[in-house]
This record gives sequence, C-alpha cells and structure tokens, in this order.
Amino acid sequence: MNIEIKKILPEDTLYLREKILRPNQNLDKLVYSGDYNEKAYHAGTFFENQIIGIASIYPKAKDNEYRLDSWQLRGMAVLDTFRGHDIGKNLLIDCINHIKHSGDNHLWCNARSSAIKFYQKMGFKITSEEFLIPDIGPHYIMEIEILS
Repeated sequence: MNIEIKKILPEDTLYLREKILRPNQNLDKLVYSGDYNEKAYHAGTFFENQIIGIASIYPKAKDNEYRLDSWQLRGMAVLDTFRGHDIGKNLLIDCINHIKHSGDNHLWCNARSSAIKFYQKMGFKITSEEFLIPDIGPHYIMEIEILS
C-alpha cells in the first residue's frame, strides 16, 4: 500500500472532520481555534492521492496551565476502511516529530473514550476524569511527555 504523510492546509482537514468527527455540524464547528495559529501543523495521510487520515497540532497549554512547551492535538481521524494499518500511529508519530523539531516536549488532547487504548499504546496517560463534550460524546484529557 503506497501511503504518504505530508503537511496540509487547515482547509484540507474539513472533509474528514465532518465525515468522521462531527457529522452534520456547521462549518464553524469544523474550524478549530488553533487552525490558523502561525505555528499550527496539519498532517494528512494520502493513498492514491485521496486524503484518508488527518491530525492537527498547535501550541497551546491545557486550561489553567502555563506551559510554554505544550501542544494540543485536535481533529485526528482516519477513514474506517483504512483503520488497522497504522495510519493513526504514523500520523501521531509525524506530529510528535514536528513538536520535537520545534524544541518542545509536551502533547495533550481531549481523547474520545473510544480511543483511549490507541493513545495508551502510543504512551499517553489519562490525566482527567471522563467528561462530556456536547454533541460529540465522552472524553478524557490524555498527555505525553516527548523525549528527545
């Protein structure tokens, strides 16, 4: 399978965000607050020139924290037909490498409860109680310290 990960524009994430993460929601719910941060990084996985996976990261500390080395992962999604082929794993590794090259070493996300095992396998730890994001479902905050 000829798979390629490359940097994409924020607009390139919208199709999969709507299809997988936020079906039937308005465009304003598909554009995230950090999408146009000058340091934001959006990764796309392509198979035969079709985007099949996405992930976005940008510098942002968790609420009530003031870490300058922290990034948030948002909008990670892989088409159902391509799950189980390490697409998500490789997208996450690409994002972590981007953070390392920036000189930072912390990544966190609001992980869907259904994705907890995936993130744990990647080294993330649960750091919150389960909470509900309206219209989306139950989540946990998960974090990883990135080693150089």
